[in-house]
Amino acid sequence: MSVTTRTGPPMLAALLLALPAAADTVLLKDGKTLEGEVVDTGDAYEIRTADGMKTVKKSDVGGIVKSAKDKPKTISPAETPPSTLTNTTDPRKPSAHERALEEAKKAVERKRYAEARTIATRIVKQAPDSLEAVEAKALLDRIPHPDGRLVCGFDSAAEIDRWRIEKFLRYTVGFSLTTEKMEVREGEGAVRLSLTRDPDYTTGAAILELGNFDETKFLGLSFWVFQHQPSPGRLEAAFIRANQPQLVWVDKHFGGSEMGACLYFATPLNFAGWKQFKVPATSFQSRGAEGVSNKIAWRDVGALVFYDASRKGIDCVIDSLRFIEKE
Repeated sequence: MSVTTRTGPPMLAALLLALPAAADTVLLKDGKTLEGEVVDTGDAYEIRTADGMKTVKKSDVGGIVKSAKDKPKTISPAETPPSTLTNTTDPRKPSAHERALEEAKKAVERKRYAEARTIATRIVKQAPDSLEAVEAKALLDRIPHPDGRLVCGFDSAAEIDRWRIEKFLRYTVGFSLTTEKMEVREGEGAVRLSLTRDPDYTTGAAILELGNFDETKFLGLSFWVFQHQPSPGRLEAAFIRANQPQLVWVDKHFGGSEMGACLYFATPLNFAGWKQFKVPATSFQSRGAEGVSNKIAWRDVGALVFYDASRKGIDCVIDSLRFIEKE
């Protein structure tokens, strides 16, 4: 006996309205997923799911897997080529990357972070365009790293654009993405920092606004530097106050100090190849500036600066900028 169920127009319309127009998959950094039509609203995404409209911050999203805009024509099993029919009695076996992703998740649960990181990194490299790679990247963001929390991986043009480049008078600053295998220490990219020789002390710098900097958790700074050959300049990493409209260390001829009010660490670049810098907070020195009543303290920090403290010229690559923090 066969039973046919018919859905009238009103009920069919209600069902269609309840379903998202394009079932994109949003992967959250906490491991959860949302499916529905995604609308970019600037700092957040609005997702029309079957359960209603949901809003998530972009900072909480690990990735989005887009669905095809045009749904394929519905065909009956009789019209389906034999190779595409699904055997409901024999569930699909997970792919090698799906199995690896599950292994990485289990390693995280057991706090075997090095193992989880190795597996997730391998998935990203072997299948960069897969859904598993997107989930693996989100997983990597959650795994505690021995060098600290990733602040900027320099893996894309969007990450490079987070930095503000300051130039004064004739000074030249180069700050660009590189994906050359030799010049990438971790992830998919790094940044090439070029600062020309500056005999007039006109100064230039790359500045990253940090948002909510938590001085109570900060223990130090970690980053990698690569050079094809030694640079004559001296790289300085300095913490300054947030949202400064102009450089506070501009040109000694106009009364400014070398670097203005900051907490700084400077190092010569007299090496070739890769070198890691792990700088404890206690190794940063305090420096004041003319016109500033008090030297800066950690509670005042709001931005990070890279520049050439000696003005003799720098051509290097920086990767994996991290904050070493209390757990």
